[in-house]
Amino acid sequence: IKVLRPRVRELVNIDLQVVFAILTTLNFFISYSPFLRSLTTVIMEFRRVINEEMNFVLEARNVKMFQHNLQHEPFARIPKVYDAVSTSRIIVLEYLDGIKINQVAALEAAGIDIEETIRRLARLYIRQVMIDGLLHADPHPGNILVDHEGKVIILDFGMVVRIDSFFKQHLIKYAVAIVHHDVD
Repeated sequence: IKVLRPRVRELVNIDLQVVFAILTTLNFFISYSPFLRSLTTVIMEFRRVINEEMNFVLEARNVKMFQHNLQHEPFARIPKVYDAVSTSRIIVLEYLDGIKINQVAALEAAGIDIEETIRRLARLYIRQVMIDGLLHADPHPGNILVDHEGKVIILDFGMVVRIDSFFKQHLIKYAVAIVHHDVD
C-alpha cells in the first residue's frame, strides 16, 4: 500500500517554486552560465518526474502496461493492482515476496542461479527498451526482487520512461558500432 500523505503535493510545488525563483534571479544577474542552464533543465525534469511519482492513477496504468508487455515472460512477476481500493492518493498492489537483487549471498543460499537471474534481468530490460518502448526507470534493489522460484519481481512503477523508435534505432547503431570497434 502506497499512500500520498496530506499536503505533500502542495509542499513539493512550493519547494519547486522557491528553487525556480532562485534560478530565475541568478539567471537575471549572470548573463550566461551553462551551469545554471543545465541546473534549470535538471530541476524542470525533476519537477516532471516527481509529479508523475505522486500520481497513483498513472502508476496503476503503468503497472497494467508492464503486466501486459511482460505477460509472456515466464520468469517475470509484476504485482496486481487492486483498483477497487486504489485512488489518485492511494495505490494498493499485490504483495510479492522475494530477495533483493543485490543480496547475492541470500540468493545463493536460497538456491537461486545468479547467472541465470542476470540473464533474465538483462532480457527484461532489453525487451523494455528495444521492443516495448516502456522502461521501468527506478531499478534499485528495493524495486527488483527474486522469488523462491527464481522469477524476477519488478516493483514501483511511478517512474517509467517511454522510448521512441528514433532512440531505439540509434541504440542499435551504437551497439553495432561497439561490436565493430567503430569509434566514429
